[in-house]
Amino acid sequence: YDRISNPLGNLQVRRLGMPMNAIRSLADTWSQMTHIIQTAYGRSNSAYRSTCKVPLYGAGQGSTNGPFFWILMFWTMLASLNATLRALLFTSACGTLVVSRTGDAFVDDSHLGVTSAHEDDPALSLEDNIRLHELQVTEDLGKL
Repeated sequence: YDRISNPLGNLQVRRLGMPMNAIRSLADTWSQMTHIIQTAYGRSNSAYRSTCKVPLYGAGQGSTNGPFFWILMFWTMLASLNATLRALLFTSACGTLVVSRTGDAFVDDSHLGVTSAHEDDPALSLEDNIRLHELQVTEDLGKL
């Protein structure tokens, strides 16, 4: 959540039809918010806030709209992937179960990946086949 570009999030909600006055209110709230630390021992004496020199990103810890903005950003990234990308492919040891997906995401712990399209060549050594798989994956990762 702490790497979401707030202006990009504002553009996304505008695209979804959020009124400009609501977007301005949200943007002003984020840019003017003062953050403090509170523990069982009390509140911190110091505070911090977003500045032009050191901008803060995201909705802020504990914000109820953080998950919404995170999914908007993640959706934008997924929608921009190259359509020819070969997704991660997992096959069970017995070969009866095959699962394919582009990646996994849980809150702000996310990853994307690819599976090599190279077919093993029995005339090549194991090392050469592995090298060709690595070359294929490296090429496909450039599409992410």
